[in-house]
Amino acid sequence: MAYGPGMGSPLVLLDVDGVLNPFERPHRGFKRHRCSPNGITYKLWLNAGHGRLLLDLVESAGAELAWASYWCENANTWISPRVG
Repeated sequence: MAYGPGMGSPLVLLDVDGVLNPFERPHRGFKRHRCSPNGITYKLWLNAGHGRLLLDLVESAGAELAWASYWCENANTWISPRVG
């Protein structure tokens, strides 16, 4: 698909729960985190190696990464640093 002037970059829309944070206990490589956006504490399984993979994906696609998640802007504070 071609993008012309004014179209902007393509987006990679990323969810957190069920995608970066598995619903079931994951295999090795994931670490348990407590995150408290808006004063509510959640226990998440996150893998620090996923950040590099996501950055490689958006760079190779010429895209931008956008959170498509309940976490909204809280993902920048609570999720992004934990996945690298």
